Amino acid sequence: MSVKNKEYKGLFVLIFSILFVCVIFAFVAYNTYMVSVLTMIFMFCYINFVNKNKFVNVSATFIFILLSINSINLIENEILYAYTDSKYVAEYINSEIDSSEKIYCDVKYKCVSVEPYVKNKFIFTYDLEEFTFSKWQDKQVDSKFDEEKINSIVENNGKYVLLSFENYKNAVKFENKGILSIKYVTTIDVLTDEKYVLVELH
Repeated sequence: MSVKNKEYKGLFVLIFSILFVCVIFAFVAYNTYMVSVLTMIFMFCYINFVNKNKFVNVSATFIFILLSINSINLIENEILYAYTDSKYVAEYINSEIDSSEKIYCDVKYKCVSVEPYVKNKFIFTYDLEEFTFSKWQDKQVDSKFDEEKINSIVENNGKYVLLSFENYKNAVKFENKGILSIKYVTTIDVLTDEKYVLVELH
């Protein structure tokens, strides 16, 4: 392969990679890990296909190595820790709750991780509409979990509510009032914010 063709190949890989990550940022999610990946792609293409200066190459290689070490740490964490608690709370639901019972959820994007593991229907607490992994459309969050919300769920024949861990204090408060019972709480370390509190309304 000629030097010129090699440069064009490198530029093509670089441009395609940047566009791909930009699409992820725009339509899926933005996080620092993706920024690291994008930077690594850029450095790899620049070192191997574009730049001719040895000093710049050495400096870029050093940065590339540092980013690689960070990626190794991320991989190590994914080996040592659960990514989410969804599987474990689903196991509890399957063993302790009848599949005919509806599960009400306050945060869609967290609950859809649980839904594929169980047969129960999932209902969003905000609009009391059913949702599934395939029907879920956006990161809707119903941060309001109070007595009014609980009453609306009960009036809709709801009994079980799967809350995000941010509502744990509210769950404890209402348990002390005798309004509900806490049935499950995430106790393991997970890499995401998908931690849960499962409650039974009285």
